[in-house]
Amino acid sequence: MTTAAGAVKQYDVALIVALQEESKILKSVFRAGVKDGLFSFADKSNSVRQGMIYCIGDQGPVAAALATDRLLQNVTAKLIINMGISGMLRSECQVPSVVVARSCDEYDYRSRAVPRAGDQVGYDFQWGGETQVTSPWIMAELQSYLSSSSRIQGLRKYWSASLKELLRSELLATLCADGLCTATPDIHADVPIAAGQSLVASKAYRDALLKRNRLFAAVDMESAAILKAALGRKDPPEVMVIRGLSDGADETKSKVEGQTQGGLRRLAMTNAAQFAQEVLNSVLDFNMLGKSPMNGDVPPATPPPARNGNSGILELMIEKSPEAIIDSLSAAVKSLDPGASLYERLVKALTAKRRWLLEVRGTSGTGKTTLLRALVSHAAKMHGKDPAAHPLPIYVDAGLLAHASGDLDVKAVLPEVHSALAMATGEVLLVVDGIVDGGTQKNAITKLLAQVDRSAKARLIIGRQIPTDHAENKTGIYFEANRANEVLHLQRVLASSEQGIRLITDYATVMFDSRASEIAAELTELVRAARLPLVDMLTVTVLSLGLGDGTERGSETLHSSVEQFVLKALDDSHDELKTAAKAVFERYIHGRSSMSAGDEAPGLYAGHSLIRDFLVAFQVSTALRDAADGNPPADPDVLKRVYPFGINRFCKTTLSSLSAHQKQQVIDRLKTSYDSSDDSRHRAHLCYLIGRTKDPVGRVTQSAIAALQERREAANRALDKEHSNGKAKKDPEKLKQQLRRGKLLIRTIYISLIQLGDSDASRGYIHQLMRDPEADRINRGFHLEYYGDIEYDPKLDMSHEDTLCDFSQTFETLQQKIAESLDRKRQYDLREVDIYTLLSLAQHRHAARRLSSQIRPKLLDLLTRILENKMIKDRKLLAYCQMVQMHLGDDRFSPATIYREMFNLKTTVRSGWIKRGRHVPDPESVAEHTWSAMTMAQMFLPRRIDHPTRDQEGYAKERVMNMLLIHDLAEARTGDYLPGEESDKIAQEEAYFLYLNAAQTYDEFDRSTDYLELWTEFCRGTSYSARVAREIDKLENYVQLLVYRGGKHQIPDFDTWKSSLEDEIKTPHAQRIVRMMARLTTND
Repeated sequence: MTTAAGAVKQYDVALIVALQEESKILKSVFRAGVKDGLFSFADKSNSVRQGMIYCIGDQGPVAAALATDRLLQNVTAKLIINMGISGMLRSECQVPSVVVARSCDEYDYRSRAVPRAGDQVGYDFQWGGETQVTSPWIMAELQSYLSSSSRIQGLRKYWSASLKELLRSELLATLCADGLCTATPDIHADVPIAAGQSLVASKAYRDALLKRNRLFAAVDMESAAILKAALGRKDPPEVMVIRGLSDGADETKSKVEGQTQGGLRRLAMTNAAQFAQEVLNSVLDFNMLGKSPMNGDVPPATPPPARNGNSGILELMIEKSPEAIIDSLSAAVKSLDPGASLYERLVKALTAKRRWLLEVRGTSGTGKTTLLRALVSHAAKMHGKDPAAHPLPIYVDAGLLAHASGDLDVKAVLPEVHSALAMATGEVLLVVDGIVDGGTQKNAITKLLAQVDRSAKARLIIGRQIPTDHAENKTGIYFEANRANEVLHLQRVLASSEQGIRLITDYATVMFDSRASEIAAELTELVRAARLPLVDMLTVTVLSLGLGDGTERGSETLHSSVEQFVLKALDDSHDELKTAAKAVFERYIHGRSSMSAGDEAPGLYAGHSLIRDFLVAFQVSTALRDAADGNPPADPDVLKRVYPFGINRFCKTTLSSLSAHQKQQVIDRLKTSYDSSDDSRHRAHLCYLIGRTKDPVGRVTQSAIAALQERREAANRALDKEHSNGKAKKDPEKLKQQLRRGKLLIRTIYISLIQLGDSDASRGYIHQLMRDPEADRINRGFHLEYYGDIEYDPKLDMSHEDTLCDFSQTFETLQQKIAESLDRKRQYDLREVDIYTLLSLAQHRHAARRLSSQIRPKLLDLLTRILENKMIKDRKLLAYCQMVQMHLGDDRFSPATIYREMFNLKTTVRSGWIKRGRHVPDPESVAEHTWSAMTMAQMFLPRRIDHPTRDQEGYAKERVMNMLLIHDLAEARTGDYLPGEESDKIAQEEAYFLYLNAAQTYDEFDRSTDYLELWTEFCRGTSYSARVAREIDKLENYVQLLVYRGGKHQIPDFDTWKSSLEDEIKTPHAQRIVRMMARLTTND
C-alpha cells in the first residue's frame, strides 16, 4: 500500500472487515482484486473513484484498533466504512436486515468488577463506556436518500427474493414465527449500536445491553475500536458503520447457524455489501468529503426554519444589552464550573488566529440565536474601537443557504454579506446561525467561505440546532473540547437549579428593567404551576405572554401562552395552525415527513419539545372535539397510543373546557372505540382520556367511573387468561410482552379511576405495586418516560422498566406537586400514588448506590414533612414511607441489612427461662425455639386431613409452618417479653411485620409472603391452621420445660406451668402430640 518511493497511497474509501469470509463477499460484490482488494466505482457526481478492501484477519477491538492504525499510517482515505455482521438486539431490527450506525458505544471500556454492597459475597459488573460517533452529515444525506429513492425499494425486494431462494419455505416460516428472521429485510439507519470485547450469544447478556440503552439495534466487536482509531488521527477521515444482522445474539445463534448451514450469516454480509455499494454510487459526492469545517458534527436533517416566532423579542433583548446576555450566560457557566468564564472564552475566540473557532450547539429555543446576535453586536463594538485588532463580524442566517445550489451567488442570496465584504479591509468573523440541514447547507457554507476568502481572511463561528431526540443526555450550559475546537452546549436547565433561577432572573432584568424582580417572581410561579422541570430561553419567552392574564396558574396559562405564541408566528392563521399540527404529528409520531416547502411547520416547532408537544396535542384535541360534538374523529389514529405528560397536559386542558353534555358524548365515543379495539395500547389511551372527564356535578364522573371499573375487571380477567394460555403455549417472550401491555392497560385504568376521585382505586393500586414487582417496575418506567427522563419513542410502548437512570425531571415534578400539597394543606387525587412512586424511584437507586447526593437530602426533608403532617392514612403506605426514611438515612444501607437484623434472634434469650424466679443457665434463644417448633410441626403434623370437620376445613400444613417461621421475627427488634410486661408489644410487632412487607419492594426480595397477614392470623387464631400453629408454639415450650426440669434446673412453678400449657392444647392434632410428649419424664 506504499509506493516504492515511500509515498502514502491515496484512496477515496477504505472498507474494513474483520474476517476473510467477509472480505471475500465484499470483493465479490465490488468486483475487487482478489489479492490487493482494490476496486473502482462511480460516485453520486458520476466521478470515478478508487477504493480498497482491508481485512483485519481477527476479531475483537484490540486487533481492530491496531490494524486500523497500521492501515492509516500507509494509506489515506476520505471515507472509512467498517463493514461486517452483527447480532441483533432490538426486535424491530431483524436478521438479515442492514443497520447503519449513528454511534457505537464501547460499553465495556473501563468497565469494573467491584465488590458487592454490604455483606454480600461475590462481585458486581459495572459498565464503563465510551461512544464514537459516525459522520452525522453523511447520515443526513443517507436519510434523505432513503426517504426519496425508488432504488432502495428495489433493493429490499431483491433481498427478500434472495432469502426465499436461500431457505426452504418451511424453515423460513419457522424462523420468522420464532422471531429469528424476517421475510422482508430492511435498512435501519441512524441507530446506536453496541461494540465490545465479547462475542454475544446469551439472552441475559443481550438484555443487559438493552437495559443500558433500549435503542441499541445491534452488537459487534470491532466498530467502536475502528472509529476510535480513525477519528484519533491528526486529519481524521469521515467514518461510517454498515453491518448486516446475522443472528439473535443469544442461545439461538448456533442453532440457526446449523439450520441454515451458515447461509443466513453470509446473506447478511452480502446485503450489507450491496447496500454499501449503493451508498457509494448514489448517496455520496466525494468532491465534498474532507473540504468543509462542518465535518463530523452536523445533525440529521430537519426542515429549515420558515419563521422564528420569538425573533422580535430576541432582537429587542440584543438592542437593549448584548453584554448583559453574554454576562448572564457567563454566570450560568460559572455556577456549573467555577473555573470557566464564558465571556473571557468568547472574547478570546474573537481574537484567535484559527479559522474554526467555536460552535454553539443546542436544541431549539435554548438561546443560540440570542447569544450569537449578541456576540456579533459585541464584536462590532470591538471592531469599531480597533479595526486592526478585531475582525469585522458578519451574521449569516443559514436558512437562506438551505436551497443554494451550484455556484453560490453571494450578491443575490446574501446582499448584506456582499456589501460588508466590499467594505472589509482586514479579517472577517463569519457567524453562521441556524444550521439544521446537513447536506445542502454544508455545501453552501463551504462555497461561502471560499468566496469570503477572496476578499479577506475569514474565521468561523456557527450555531447548530440539534433535534430534541439527538440532544446530549445533559442539562445546563457547558463547554466541551471538540478536536481543535470548542463547543458551547446550550441545553435546557433545571428550573429549580441555580442556572434555571439565573436564566429567569436575567431574562426579566433585560426585558423589564424596573419591574424585573416582580416579573421574575411571576415567571417562576408560572414555571412551577405549569409543571415545567426544565426551562430554556424559548420557554421563558412563551410564558412571558401569560403574564398578568388573570387566569388561574397552571396548564391553562401554559396552553393559552403557547397557542398565542404559535398563532403569532403563523400570522394568526388557524388554518395554518391545523396544517402545522398535522405535519408535526405525522413527522414526530409516525416518523413520516409530510412537510413540503410550503408547509407552516418550521423546524423550531418540530424541534422544540414545548411547541412540538402543543401541536401534537392540538391534533389529538381535534379528535376529542369531534367526539364531543357526537361525530367520529376525522383521524381516529391519533387516539391509538399513550402519550407522555408534555402532550397530555394540553389534551387535559381541552377536556376540562367541555360541557358536561360534551364530556358524556366523549365518554360514549371512547367506550365504543375501546370495545371495538383489541389493541391494549389503544385501549390504554382511551381509558386515560375517560379519566379526564371529571365534572363538578358528578353525573358524568359516575358514568366514567362505572365504565372504567367494568373494563378493569374485564382487563384483569383477560390478563389471567393470557397468563394461562401463555404458559400452555410455552412462549415466554410473547407472553412477557402481552402481560406487560395488559398491566400497562390496568395501570392506566387505575390512574384514571383515582383521577375521578375513586379513593379505593388509589389504595388498591398502591397495594398492587407493593405486591407485583413487574407492575412496580412498569410504574416507575412509565413515570420516567412520562416526565422526560427516558426519551419518548412513539413507536414503542410506554411500558419500560426502570433501569436506574437519572430521574431528575420526574423527581422535580413529583416533589413539587407533593410539597405544594403540604404547603397549601390541600389534597389531590394522585398524591399517595405520587408519594409511593417518588420513594420507589429513590429507594432502588439508594440500594444500588446511584441516588444523587443532591436529591437525597431533599427527599429526606420531604419525607419528614409528610410523616409529621400525618398525611398518609393507609397503614401499608405509611410503613413503607417510614422504611424508606430509615434506609435513606443510612449511608451504608443495603437490602442485606434487613436480613442481617434477624440474626439478633440467635442471641436473643427467651426471657421466660430467667424471670419469675426461674434460673436456667444458657437458656434457648428465640431462633432455637423457632427451629424446634417447626421441626415438631414437620415431624408430627399430617400433610392433609382426609375427613376434616367443619372447624378443620382449610387446614394447610405449609401455612402452619410459615406461621411458626415468622411468628417471633419481630423480636429481632423488640426483644422477648413475658405476657403483660410490655403494654405496646403487639403494636411494635405489627409495625415490624408492616416493615417486612414494605421491605419486599426491593428487587432482591420475594414478594409472595404477606408477613402481616400471617402474623395477624396466627395471633388471632382465625383459622384451624392458625390454632394448630399457636398450640405447636406452646408445645415446644412444654417440651423444653420437661427437658430443662430433667436437667435439674431450678423452675419453682414447674407443675403449675406444665398444667397451664396442657390446658391450652385444644385441637385434636396438637393433643395427640402432647399426649406423646407427656410420656417424657423429667429424667429423659
